[in-house]
Amino acid sequence: MKKLKSLLISLALALVCVSMVISTDVVEAASVRLNKTSITMYTGQTSTLKVSGTSKKVTWSTSNKKVATVSSKGVVSAKSSGSATITARVNSKTLRCKVSIKKRTTNNKKAALKAYYSFLKSYKFTTDYSTRGFNLAYINNDSIPELVVFDGDYHAVGGKVYAYVGGKVKYLGAFGEWGGFKYQEKKGIIRSFYFSRGCSETNYYKWNGSKLSKIMSASEIEEFNPNGYFGCKYYINNKKVTRSKYESSTAPYEKGLKSLSLSNSYAVTDSVMRNKLLY
Repeated sequence: MKKLKSLLISLALALVCVSMVISTDVVEAASVRLNKTSITMYTGQTSTLKVSGTSKKVTWSTSNKKVATVSSKGVVSAKSSGSATITARVNSKTLRCKVSIKKRTTNNKKAALKAYYSFLKSYKFTTDYSTRGFNLAYINNDSIPELVVFDGDYHAVGGKVYAYVGGKVKYLGAFGEWGGFKYQEKKGIIRSFYFSRGCSETNYYKWNGSKLSKIMSASEIEEFNPNGYFGCKYYINNKKVTRSKYESSTAPYEKGLKSLSLSNSYAVTDSVMRNKLLY
């Protein structure tokens, strides 16, 4: 009888221990987390991933070793532009982190300004001195400014915009009328406006550092209606819309615009260019 009682006590204690182990594993599995689920990196950079909520060994792997590698301690190394998935396995649990790698540009502000100086030195203007000018605008969200060159009739000079891309000065386009163009600083938004004989046309562009894309066109046409009253018709991407629709569509791109014109730009002389671009 004593032996049976002892055996029952031993079995009970064993069940308690097993239950505690299972319970601990379940709680641990539920709380296991990865500190990051997505990362954006530049080539040459490293970032450390960590698994919390467990003391068990973590096994790391990558879906694309050419893009990103990962060490046994979760250190991710960016190798080349592209995307990869870093996976952490703990027992039967799998955790993933999406990694996006961008190519680190070798461009810098000093190199860009030097390139702009050389570009302006050889630029062939079509107008006389009084309608020439240049300025810098931080259109894209980086430390490298874009170059705006004014070259045309004073009342419709517009701005010819250039950017420093891949070590070279790249032409983006001609924007703006009546002496200048507008842009949202460091947001990549450029606004081009044209007005003639009761008609206006506004085009909005997005510059992302390598490519210029048209976002939207907006037009206003002034005319007499059948009742003999003067009014406007509104168009978004050549489709007729109400005035409220027109205003709500253009509002995000009209907010916080900065303006550049010939009157607030610099004269295109060697001394001025050296002072503004090389020193």
